[in-house]
Amino acid sequence: DDALNNTQYDSLIIIADDFSKINNEALVQVTTQLSAIDARVGNQVVVTVCEFAPGKRLILVPTGNLNRDYDDVRRYFDATKKAIIEAKASGSVNPAIYLADKPSSQLFEHALTVSYLGACQALWQPLEAREHLGESIEPVQTIGLVGATQHICDYASAISAGQYAARDLCDTEPERMAPPRFAEYCEALFADSNVEVEVISDSDVINKNYPMMATVARASMPVERHQPRVVKLTYTPQGEVNKTLMFVGKGLVYDTGGADLKVGGHMSGMSRDKGGAASVAG
Repeated sequence: DDALNNTQYDSLIIIADDFSKINNEALVQVTTQLSAIDARVGNQVVVTVCEFAPGKRLILVPTGNLNRDYDDVRRYFDATKKAIIEAKASGSVNPAIYLADKPSSQLFEHALTVSYLGACQALWQPLEAREHLGESIEPVQTIGLVGATQHICDYASAISAGQYAARDLCDTEPERMAPPRFAEYCEALFADSNVEVEVISDSDVINKNYPMMATVARASMPVERHQPRVVKLTYTPQGEVNKTLMFVGKGLVYDTGGADLKVGGHMSGMSRDKGGAASVAG
């Protein structure tokens, strides 16, 4: 009911295995009448006009089966990815997501958070496209989570922001995300935050303290824009610290194979060898 009356939203996405279990009689009546004339309801994403839905947009998304031994929260992830694409195509920029009949099983405990992450993955646009076309390429401004606490919203937003950065770092082509520019992205990412960033670029220091990395990177040394970097991110919490966690991620920007070149098309995806470093930064 709160989502229906909230003018902040301009569409309502209902994700369910059974739309008759929606906790709103008016919505149940709408979906029942629609299913009588549209066999797609319950089988695929359906966008329809609903006079009392936010923005008059109602988007019905089936999860598929949830009761088999291999069904888990990924059903919601996949369903929401499809839903948010349709919401965006319909012109919605502030959709609300409502999980109508989420099972009580522990397997689905975080279904709402996972749904949000699925939506964010579907909406992400490559860094090169955003830089060329502008941020308007991602028109969706906010996503509402019906029934979520502020803690869930903050947690989901933080995880999503980390994944967003990791995608930028990992999925951007090797020239745009060459080591110096990878480091620059990290410096900008953590500016004005509680994370301290140190970038090591001195080749003598790298040769001395990181000899294996220097060996791998030696072919790129003559080209300044391709020279290696070590990026150190340090977060020190307030109060007594009784545990230290260390994460190390490999950031091989473009793995050509060195002297033994990877031929026959096997090099096309090797710019994603920086996924470890991207994950740590994210």
